[in-house]
Amino acid sequence: MRRLGLKKSDTIIVYEHNKIFSGPRAAWMLRIYGAKNVRILNGCLKKWTAEGRATESGDHKDVNDLSGEGYDFQRDDSMLATLRQTMVKAHEDQSKL
Repeated sequence: MRRLGLKKSDTIIVYEHNKIFSGPRAAWMLRIYGAKNVRILNGCLKKWTAEGRATESGDHKDVNDLSGEGYDFQRDDSMLATLRQTMVKAHEDQSKL
């Protein structure tokens, strides 16, 4: 996260290229480790670009912020418990079908 320059307090947008697959898991993992404002792009990147919305391209540059401020990503056990409860409920609901 430090290399990317992403801090817990940043708004982090997670997106998929074409179909929703692993973006929700990435969003949950970021939340579990303390990110406060994580969003999943509605409709994937393909829809976003089809609508003519702005994007950026080019080589990634490591930020490697050495300040240490805001990078204290640590597991939040309350979010982990919420994830477990959600997964158990989803499994129970699926079993009823």
